[in-house]
Amino acid sequence: MKRLTVVLLLTGILTLLSACGAKSFDMTPYVSVELSGFEGEGTVEVDVNRDELYDALYDALRLDKDEDGTQQRYLKTLVTSITYEVTPNEKLENGDTVELTASYDEAAAEPLNITLDGDTTYEIDGLGTYETLTEEEAFEGISVTFEGVSPFLEPKLKQQDRKTSEATPHLTFEIEEDYVGMGDEVTVVAEETGDLQSVGYVPLKKPLKKTFPVEGSYASLVTDWSELDEESQTLLFKEGHDFAMADFYAKFPNWIGRGSDNVSARAKESTKTEPRLESAYLLTWKEKGVGEDGSILALFYEIDWTVGEAKEELAHKTHRVYYGLTFMPILLDEKGKLRMGAIQKEGFKPNFDRGYLFEKIVTARQADWHVQEIDLDGGEAKADEAEGEEEAQAEEQQEEQPKGE
Repeated sequence: MKRLTVVLLLTGILTLLSACGAKSFDMTPYVSVELSGFEGEGTVEVDVNRDELYDALYDALRLDKDEDGTQQRYLKTLVTSITYEVTPNEKLENGDTVELTASYDEAAAEPLNITLDGDTTYEIDGLGTYETLTEEEAFEGISVTFEGVSPFLEPKLKQQDRKTSEATPHLTFEIEEDYVGMGDEVTVVAEETGDLQSVGYVPLKKPLKKTFPVEGSYASLVTDWSELDEESQTLLFKEGHDFAMADFYAKFPNWIGRGSDNVSARAKESTKTEPRLESAYLLTWKEKGVGEDGSILALFYEIDWTVGEAKEELAHKTHRVYYGLTFMPILLDEKGKLRMGAIQKEGFKPNFDRGYLFEKIVTARQADWHVQEIDLDGGEAKADEAEGEEEAQAEEQQEEQPKGE
């Protein structure tokens, strides 16, 4: 709220007049007017400089000869009791005239043989006009930061108190979007919840809006297989293959069964092929707000298992086993490099239970997840190529070693 203080120098000198036996004292030089508000909404507040007024009356009444202090006590009561009424005193405009009417404790003035003259008029001048709040002023010191991973970045308002305008305390700010991704924009809405008029602004007829771009680098969920480069795709397939092979061969070397039928064989001899990637799927969360767990890579492998000496119905037969695993999450870091999550074994089943694994990993999630089937043409070949290159390099290094070592 803007204020303007004006001292009413209506006489310029002390006057002490005699009227009907009582002395009259003009106190307007010790009165000031303080204007508040703006054009059409102004108000007046009157202030009395009581200390200076007391000293002036003390000298004028020659109270230095008041030996017992009685008159000084009356004078203090008199000065303390002074009040002013302003008429009118609301919705004032420049050019309006107001009446200032003084009142005081006449019982305290009577022993002093004095009356106070303070009634006067004042013409309003100096009220400022209301301004229209601009977008720049409304959002001064307001910025947006982001947390999480793209496209589920959560925008957060940041307010720099030292840089905000007078209007800021009278506004509330809200972000329209809950989650965004890199390259998006967020919209911040400013609504008046205080009193903009009190700081010289026209009330808002509708909220103000400002957009802020998502700036900076953030980790992002892989939402489409094509977002990964060839090297990253190959690495994921290789990691999946190695995990499936190590887990299956290490933990289940001689077992094959039919679930609840409990038909199994512990073969003395058996052969197993390496895991072959049968199908792959990228799953991404449909709704926003899931955070880093919003992407899954599901890989399904086939393993052919030829059983040696075992129960009659299983011996010397080849069985196809399906093995499933998932990576969660699949991310690109702030520099666009692959960041893979933990590998989770989802189980393995004989060929007649392939549907069970697919149902568990993919179908059961379709209500809440987008499912993208990955084109494996060349995919597994890339993984095999990478393994072949590693083996070839190892052989070359071995051949280069001097004999006898």
